[in-house]
Amino acid sequence: MRKAILLAALLAAAPCASAPAGTDWTTFGGNMQREGFNAHESVLTKAAVPQLTEHWEQDLNGPLLTQPTVARGIATAQGKLDLVFAANMYGGVFALNADTGAKIWKTKLADVQTDCPDFQSSQGYFGVAGTPTLDLPNNRMLVVDGVGMLHALDLGSGQDDAGFPIQILDSTNQGVSFVYGSPTLSGSTLYVATSGVCDSPPSQGEVIAVDLNAPRVTGRWFVTGQGGPSGGGIWGFGGVSLEPDGSSLYAATGNAYSSPANYPNAERVVQLSPDLQVLAADAPSLGGSDSDFGATPLVFDPPGCPPMLAAMNKIGKLFVYDRTQIGNGPIQTLQIVQDGSGNGNFIGIPAYDPATEAIYFGSPSNNLPYHHGLIALSVGSDCRLSLRWNRRIGLNTVDPQNPMIPPTIAHGVVWYADGDASRLAAFGANGGRPLWNSGSTIAGGIFTSPTVANGQVFVAAFNHLLYAFGL
Repeated sequence: MRKAILLAALLAAAPCASAPAGTDWTTFGGNMQREGFNAHESVLTKAAVPQLTEHWEQDLNGPLLTQPTVARGIATAQGKLDLVFAANMYGGVFALNADTGAKIWKTKLADVQTDCPDFQSSQGYFGVAGTPTLDLPNNRMLVVDGVGMLHALDLGSGQDDAGFPIQILDSTNQGVSFVYGSPTLSGSTLYVATSGVCDSPPSQGEVIAVDLNAPRVTGRWFVTGQGGPSGGGIWGFGGVSLEPDGSSLYAATGNAYSSPANYPNAERVVQLSPDLQVLAADAPSLGGSDSDFGATPLVFDPPGCPPMLAAMNKIGKLFVYDRTQIGNGPIQTLQIVQDGSGNGNFIGIPAYDPATEAIYFGSPSNNLPYHHGLIALSVGSDCRLSLRWNRRIGLNTVDPQNPMIPPTIAHGVVWYADGDASRLAAFGANGGRPLWNSGSTIAGGIFTSPTVANGQVFVAAFNHLLYAFGL
């Protein structure tokens, strides 16, 4: 089941138009706050987007759950090139020429085979599900394979840097815990979050701190306590998010396999110090039997408001916090989806556009005043969220085959992939006007966010293909 993999997360072409002011896209959501916003796109305007066509597609030999990343001007054996990177569930990592789609290098990392039925659509294999993070100052890609080895791959060749790979999972978690989220880079320290498969013991959710200079593991934080009950997975696409000044990390955790299910830091929004001490935590009212936070918290800073954070829970609630007072509970709670079982699929990360002062996300089903599809919420002068617009797209069901994929925003356009329906669509950020959609071009499901950079849109699909669209 393609969605089950997402949850266990939660699971020859024409050249492109060149952008006058280019940008790199280095991690899931574009930055460590997981905003999903590209402030530098200048080619794909609202007026230009309706003219979008497919530039190329490339077979990457395995199901794709990682968001494409982009780096400009990388020295390769073929000369300096703009590259797009992606990795698959079989452990394959690829660098492609962003203009043509030609493969520049490929590397095979370790994968493991599991009997968890969630992975039947990848033949049971778990290789790379967490979007690699690019460390541009050191010209390397940071990626964790299926056996918990952290690699630092040279961006131009795909070869590991000296001292890498290193084993980062401790002995109790090797082979039972996996990385679903993008590693979080703060200076020379990398933070990696883990979860399990099929809610199966003995896996434990943890955040691992790695000194990249040594390299070595310097700290661990276990959601349920070291040696505590299994569970507490951190499933979000973005792993953990980071305060802009690096002073705090934010995690949203899944349920423990114990009673109570929120013991001791499970089913919580947690603020951590850089050395992985708990600074604050909140266990909001959830209900249901399987009430994971399946998403990474969004860190955003609307003008005139306190520092804010938004976290989605799979039971259908969106929780909004003042980041300086997380322990006091949310300042606003919105019931976006109604699912009495507590097994809903409200999973993903909102994207934030500072230009429109709004957040955007998908909803799997109707719960008036919200309809299934793409939702925009404005941040008001009172710092509360209210509905700006809502566009129906994709399926209308909380069935497990209807995952919510975080959108991407660039130059007043919101790009949204509707999961199992295999369609990418573009909407005007202000009023939600439909601008373009991919029609039947893409097949097999889209279970990760599109990347918009330098006049192109890159889409990784579960049918093994990476697509590029442009003018």
